[in-house]
Amino acid sequence: MPVAGIFYRSLLWRGLFFISAFILNVLFARHFMASVSGEIFYLISIYSFVILIMSLSLESAMGYYVSRNEIPVVKLVNFCIAWAIGISVLVFLFMDMFRSGKSLTVFTFITLSFISGNVLSNYIAGIFYAKHNYVLPNAITSGINVILILLLLIPGVFHKNLVTDQNYILVFFGSFILQAVALVFSMIIKYKVKWSLIFPSSIEFGKLFRFGFIALAANVLFFLLCRIDYWFVKINCSSAELGNYIQVSKLGQIFFIIPSVLSSAIFPLIASQKDEDISIKLIMLQRILFIFYTACCIVLMLTGRWLFPWVFGSSFTQMYQPFLLLVPGILSLPGLYIFTAHHSGKNKVIINIKGTLLALIVVFFADMFLIPEYGISAAAGISSAGYIIYQLYVLYKFKRQFNQPMRDFFLVKGSDLKFMRQSLLKDIKSSNTI
Repeated sequence: MPVAGIFYRSLLWRGLFFISAFILNVLFARHFMASVSGEIFYLISIYSFVILIMSLSLESAMGYYVSRNEIPVVKLVNFCIAWAIGISVLVFLFMDMFRSGKSLTVFTFITLSFISGNVLSNYIAGIFYAKHNYVLPNAITSGINVILILLLLIPGVFHKNLVTDQNYILVFFGSFILQAVALVFSMIIKYKVKWSLIFPSSIEFGKLFRFGFIALAANVLFFLLCRIDYWFVKINCSSAELGNYIQVSKLGQIFFIIPSVLSSAIFPLIASQKDEDISIKLIMLQRILFIFYTACCIVLMLTGRWLFPWVFGSSFTQMYQPFLLLVPGILSLPGLYIFTAHHSGKNKVIINIKGTLLALIVVFFADMFLIPEYGISAAAGISSAGYIIYQLYVLYKFKRQFNQPMRDFFLVKGSDLKFMRQSLLKDIKSSNTI
């Protein structure tokens, strides 16, 4: 499939998933309001960090070696299941120490479901994306999101006690296990994986873990760069302010969608070394996304003061000013995702690590001194500064490698839109499969 076709397909199908996730987030926030939803999303952010550590970022390693056809899929599927089961056992044993005499508490269930389900889902989705298959994994996850959305939308479901708040939260967290199981079976069926109990060899394990540990370092640092402000806001601000700020952060993360979707397509392309001229296309994507994001941010800056409470509910009246301060960071996201994916595909993750570490140091100390005094507005402004520092670092490294003027990364050319339009039409005509 042409490179542009891969980009369009990933945008379409992963975009559908992110749209469903955004709608679910809005309805969840409106139903549980700022204080309760803020606490739940804060808990999820802690779980997400645990997932990052326990998965060892092996999904990146799997994607890399599947793209290069160096490790058979059946071996990786077996390893994914075994590793997820092992994590489940560890999580259960840890939570069992706090169960207070009950066989399985609600807290244990939601913890086990979210962590284990996401680890396995991330692994299997990584293999799908390495094969440029964006349909099945995103159709499954989007379908589950739609079910959760309908439960919040059906009139009278909560008022008639057909679904209580606690039961909905159980269904919400339990859906991640369902998602993981569905992805595994769809992988087996789609690629006709002949089941046999074989695992990667010691040499293959070595490759996976070496790549995974380096990717883990980069991912942990980036996670902290994006989320460490939650902790400072949590201990220095009210629950309502925390809920408002997390929604601002999640709103900013909506702008992660297109770059992250493209990066999931860029990474295997770079790793497989199938397109020698892809650097030119990456710079073009950066230019187009920068202008597009600028236009989107201008619209939200003009409408956000009334739009945010209207969308998320009356308890979210403190989002506007932090969003304004987050805008510069949002505009840095295309360069961050696109060019860090390029470095990862070239097995130069160390560039991403250095850039993130530099930005994280600045963010940590600024958060420590400014958030206690200036609250969630300081948190947003500091996050923007961190993203910009990271972006400038990775752009500098990419620029040195390909000797491109800095203006080429930001000023759209007439040939860009023409190329994108022609590529899309060519892909539509030539593609016979989804």
